[in-house]
Amino acid sequence: MFPVRLHENLSYYASQSLLSSPGAYSSMFDSLPDEPAALIRIIQGVLIHKLVADFYHVEVSSEQRAEQHLRSVEQRLKRLAELDPAPLTVARQPADRQVGVCRDFALLFVSMLRHKNIPARMRVGFAPYLAPGTLYK
Repeated sequence: MFPVRLHENLSYYASQSLLSSPGAYSSMFDSLPDEPAALIRIIQGVLIHKLVADFYHVEVSSEQRAEQHLRSVEQRLKRLAELDPAPLTVARQPADRQVGVCRDFALLFVSMLRHKNIPARMRVGFAPYLAPGTLYK
């Protein structure tokens, strides 16, 4: 097994990357709470997973479906501000939430944590349990 090298300075994980940086929209994070659980609730109030929309009886337009292709947090925040200038702490109705996938929820969370100077990183993989007839192992 290869030895794991840990960063001695966790500030590396508290600094934004090209994709996690809120950029020109960083002020949208300034008044957010510091508690991770509260940040998760905020994210769930502004994003809706493309596969969950049906459960909310939300018909997703082609324009909304295209939002899942936004890659950076800055792009995502720009679109959120265009859709609704209310603070992120104001939950949107399911039909008014921005459409994304698991990666988008995770990246927005990491970005918020880093903005609060809380070291965070993403780990992504594949979820075979989402495919019918497969088992999670």
